[in-house]
Amino acid sequence: MNIRVIPTILLLTNILSTSSSAANDGDADASKPPGFKVDFYNAVSQEIDIVTITEQNGRQRYEGVYYHAAPKSTVTVEVYEGEVLLAVVATTDELVSKFKVEKDAKRYVIQWGTGEEL
Repeated sequence: MNIRVIPTILLLTNILSTSSSAANDGDADASKPPGFKVDFYNAVSQEIDIVTITEQNGRQRYEGVYYHAAPKSTVTVEVYEGEVLLAVVATTDELVSKFKVEKDAKRYVIQWGTGEEL
């Protein structure tokens, strides 16, 4: 019985990791990648539409856009091994501020930073 169970578990694991990889590849190539939610302290929550997802040396960079008041802004979130390293929000091409980010499921809670590396 154990001989049958172990290969089944291994096979299931392989299928899950394969479909997971395929799903991730599909997300990066999709015309409209999934969004994530950002809670700005002292402001309203914003749904961020992801525009690009890139990965280099294990670091994933999510770039998206959101509309808060009038200007269109971009947000960049860098993730390494599941931990958010840095989020930068810019209005047009001018850097506005860097943020401390905490990840809670698919929500990124962003606190205003000092402009220094966080």
